Amino acid sequence: MKHSKFTQIISFLFVSIIIPTIFIISFEIGLRMQWHYPKGLFWGWIPGNDGGYRANAHIQMPGPIPYIVETNSYGFRSPEIARQPSQNRLRIATIGDSITDGFYVDNPATYPYFLETILRDLGWNVEVMNAAYGGGSINKELTILRHKVLPLSPKIVILTFVTNDIAEIRGISQDDLIKDIPTAQHHLSVFQYLITHTAIGEWYYDTYLQFRSTAYMKAKELLKKQTNRYQIIGGNNFSKNAEIFQQRFKSTDGLVLEEPFSPETTLLIENYFFALKTFKMICQEQGIILLFVYFPAYSQIYDLTSSEKIQAMLSQQCQQLSIPFLDLTQAFRSHEGSILHLAPIDFHLNPTGNKVMATAIAQ
Repeated sequence: MKHSKFTQIISFLFVSIIIPTIFIISFEIGLRMQWHYPKGLFWGWIPGNDGGYRANAHIQMPGPIPYIVETNSYGFRSPEIARQPSQNRLRIATIGDSITDGFYVDNPATYPYFLETILRDLGWNVEVMNAAYGGGSINKELTILRHKVLPLSPKIVILTFVTNDIAEIRGISQDDLIKDIPTAQHHLSVFQYLITHTAIGEWYYDTYLQFRSTAYMKAKELLKKQTNRYQIIGGNNFSKNAEIFQQRFKSTDGLVLEEPFSPETTLLIENYFFALKTFKMICQEQGIILLFVYFPAYSQIYDLTSSEKIQAMLSQQCQQLSIPFLDLTQAFRSHEGSILHLAPIDFHLNPTGNKVMATAIAQ
């Protein structure tokens, strides 16, 4: 009797636990070997522990135009590099927000990638690190400079300014602007761990979203259609898109695109200059050349009545600090008729626009 009950328990455990476990392990192995899961489809939804991209990641990024982010061991959207540059090789670091990062384009279509290619074609022995991570302003860029860029010993740092950088520092004092931004360790939930670390979890959630989310399915289809991803209806309606930009970003970029500047805007610009001095001082102490690049707002390119006061103020400040200053406004205007942005869906650059930006900087 006891032996029979024991046998029943073993049979129950075998059927209810061991067989399913064997099936799950076999399915996990099969997904990894045959279909190469997990593919990093959902890492873009979870920040890295330093606030940037996770290292050695392949990430399918969500958004109006889906794209792939691939990172090296430093979490940069660049090929792998040694900690110290090889002899006679010029190392350049690009720092900025989503424009430098390259929102909505794959790595080979970002401006830092194009810049490296162009300079090498010109005979330079150079490597360009894309150390940018979208969002934030000069306070975040200072933290990246100190902790992620300086240890890699670049000779040149290119800092890109965009017109929402001033709005991004609202409510931050001068002292706080130049402090390191603390980055808390991000602990994954069970759900996040399953969809990012296991083949079954990622496969299941990917399949689930394909059936339940029209936007997700559309994004996957767009990724497959490499040639059509950037053919956006209305992209050549430049004047209308300029109006859309001005309306959509009136409370952010609009702070520095409409005159006269408010007292708040003037104070924010002064605070930005204070942080820029610190940025310059850090570079100078390390023997690094700092190049300051002004990225124009969409309306400044296609609406010639737009204010250019902020460019003049930045240029004057850079001159006082002995920082080489490059305004990209004319470079973009010289490509009249070419679609360089993702407007009206979004106002980041498309691959053509990123190449224009890289070419102007290289020259």
